[in-house]
Amino acid sequence: MKTEDIKLFHIVVDSSSLVRAAELLNLPKSNVSRRIKALEQEIDTHLFHRSARALKLTEKGQLFYSETKAMVSQLDGLLERLSHNQYELSGHLRIQVLPLPEVLNLTDLVHQFMELHPKVTVEIITSSHESNLIENHIDVALRIGRQLEDSTLIARPVNEVIFGCYASPSYLANIPMPTKVADLEQLQVIRWRLPNGKLARDFYQGNLRFNTPSRLTVNHPEHLIQAAVKGKGLIMYPKHLVANLVSSGELVEILPEKLPLTSFSWLVYPTKKSLSNTATKLVEYIVDQSRIQNPKKCPDVYA
Repeated sequence: MKTEDIKLFHIVVDSSSLVRAAELLNLPKSNVSRRIKALEQEIDTHLFHRSARALKLTEKGQLFYSETKAMVSQLDGLLERLSHNQYELSGHLRIQVLPLPEVLNLTDLVHQFMELHPKVTVEIITSSHESNLIENHIDVALRIGRQLEDSTLIARPVNEVIFGCYASPSYLANIPMPTKVADLEQLQVIRWRLPNGKLARDFYQGNLRFNTPSRLTVNHPEHLIQAAVKGKGLIMYPKHLVANLVSSGELVEILPEKLPLTSFSWLVYPTKKSLSNTATKLVEYIVDQSRIQNPKKCPDVYA
């Protein structure tokens, strides 16, 4: 029985699809299907209930998955300790980031980590959607928020992110300049549909929330910026990412003393999936380097 075929079986289970597993492994679906059938024949056990719509584990398949998952993880750890110096990292990492890598200079830190560890390979996946990490075999992901709602994830705080309120001079020329947060309830805000599907359109001052009207909703930060520059309404956006637009006069910050919103960037990973030694070292490296570069207070580990 080949360990690689057992790992392939794990990926099929985690992704709930032969097609999805084949895509993740960059293999033909026929290859994945053939190897799963060969594994079933070798252990003389049906692992899946197969139908046109679903692929579900049998009772014995669930037992085989649970027992071999732990065994393979232990075996990988043992082989890593035996075949390599404990300080020589290797392996492949899949990292998901939002389309805002500048928030913590993540890609540069990943590149630095790869230079320190030449045997590590990395795939960076940029997406506006918060994908299921286990199903998509993502080791580590970047999230942004005041706190995380998903209790299945462990989160390591990386950096503090300060948001401000902005609009274009052309939009502000046609309205009375706001002097207090409550004035924003009469103005148009460009709504941002967050990766978790929720709408970010409300403005906060302390614990008070002000609901603002909107005619435009986008789900990508680039579109949010473009719409604001073209005078379509107000936006809340990380201050350091629009500093150049403020300097050029394309955007104007509104109520800078009354409307700062503090959020955090996090590196998250599943609690049900042990991080490999390489992934653990990457998380530690990014957290440590980010705090050296920007030593602002962050909350403790969130789980």
